[in-house]
Amino acid sequence: MISATAVDELGDATTDKITVEVVDEAASVSIISPPKNWTYSAGTAVTLTGNTFDPDIVGKVPDNKAAWVVWRDGVEVYKAVGHEATLPAGKVLAGNYLVKFSADGDTASRTFKVVAPPAGGTPPTATITKPAQAVTLQSVNAAPVKLTLAGSGTDKEDGSIPGTRYHWTASSEFGTKVLCTGSAVPGKGNNNEKLQTIKDCSTFTAELTLEGAENPETVWSISLQVYDGAGTPGEDTVTVNVVFATY
Repeated sequence: MISATAVDELGDATTDKITVEVVDEAASVSIISPPKNWTYSAGTAVTLTGNTFDPDIVGKVPDNKAAWVVWRDGVEVYKAVGHEATLPAGKVLAGNYLVKFSADGDTASRTFKVVAPPAGGTPPTATITKPAQAVTLQSVNAAPVKLTLAGSGTDKEDGSIPGTRYHWTASSEFGTKVLCTGSAVPGKGNNNEKLQTIKDCSTFTAELTLEGAENPETVWSISLQVYDGAGTPGEDTVTVNVVFATY
């Protein structure tokens, strides 16, 4: 309750009161990674990336109030706190997974699948070399921003993996889009066409945008999948934040 009192020159006073109700609005949460309906190879670490918006502070919920829970075939296998976490490779076994991300009264959920590599094989190792760590890019007046991406891949059986077997995607809370697909990526390149066109995705320049109407920030999870000779993928991810700016 707020009250105000006014006193005139003769000492007469009058008071008025109003009641103000302060409401704690729930935050909104979304999962950026893993992407929807994604498939991983067993033994590949899975990056968990979430985004939150708290209208009470006009920003993200504090990290210590955001939490992850992961189940495999109905059994809880992992918990973590914060907007970003990593499901360790040792916990990524074949099965069907459910992941939930919660913060300040709201929860988002997503499923993904993990498959075992061929008998005697191991998934390759993918490494994003540029950018090597999370970056923030400014989108001036909501214009697309350019980003140079580069990566490498190695495999225990095949050795170095060429860029023709690289597949890049970018995922946000609004969906997933393909950035570059090498010509020899199983089921995705042009390896089934009669006329072969070689496409190397080891390095290239991509464009990222602000997604959603009047959204001041979009969190992107950039994924690099590399495929060995048996068609088994290995994966690495990096987070890129695109924020609105004016000059």
